[in-house]
Amino acid sequence: MSAASPFWRSLLFVPATADRFVAAAAKRGADAVILDLEDSIPPDDKTRARAILPSQIGRLAADGVDLVVRINGGAALADDLAAAAQAGVRAIMVPKVAAAAELTQVAQALDAAEAANGLAPQSIAIFALLEDPFAAFAAADIARAGGRLRGLGFGAEDFAASMGVRATPEALTVPGQMVAMAARGAKLQCIGLPGSIASIGDLAELAALGAKARALGFTGSVCIHPAQVPVLNAAFSPSEAERAWAQAVVAGFEAAMAEGRGAVAVAGRMVDKPVYEQALALLAVRR
Repeated sequence: MSAASPFWRSLLFVPATADRFVAAAAKRGADAVILDLEDSIPPDDKTRARAILPSQIGRLAADGVDLVVRINGGAALADDLAAAAQAGVRAIMVPKVAAAAELTQVAQALDAAEAANGLAPQSIAIFALLEDPFAAFAAADIARAGGRLRGLGFGAEDFAASMGVRATPEALTVPGQMVAMAARGAKLQCIGLPGSIASIGDLAELAALGAKARALGFTGSVCIHPAQVPVLNAAFSPSEAERAWAQAVVAGFEAAMAEGRGAVAVAGRMVDKPVYEQALALLAVRR
């Protein structure tokens, strides 16, 4: 996955041990699927999850899925990476990252796993999940880690737990935007919501939360239930009216540039280079 790849609007979590969910994952419409070894796997089942992970990766890779694996940190990290570094995996999601130096260690372990499994060097990207207050303050340094890093994720539920609060927009908007600003400043994807993803019953509330996340600079979100996928795909996609505005801006500004002008009026609004770049970014979002 290159830095120029389209950003993922929806990433559907599937426990690596859940055969029925894995079998259906490619049909759910998510931009990417996350095979999970971490929170959705009970401690006593993690060894089995790691053992069957390569076969589950093969099933989804055969379906052409953009595939991510969320690993465990700590002592399990190297073993998880050895199982996860398989053909078809686009990225590794690393939980509870608090400092840029941690990503150097992950990258070195991933180098070894790729070599051991016969993969091309640097073929698998890294997503860093930031899930506590100190991580939010370190977001700018983490985003500058470079190398394999392609995105940051904001872990709303863990962040709220570390603060001793509920995962509400009131509690999470500021730290969520800190992570989003760091990610977008480094031209990375930013996955998450400034609120809870746990509710699967109120999809209108989820749509509003997704719209707020997009307005804050997030590019997509994880999903924990298939019903959330179309809602978040829509929330992180520009509307037809937005696309029409962006197309008009691009056409008008490029015509002005060809005439030697650096600004032009489009639909009653002055357009210069920053507005033109906003329009280009909007048109780059997948539909």
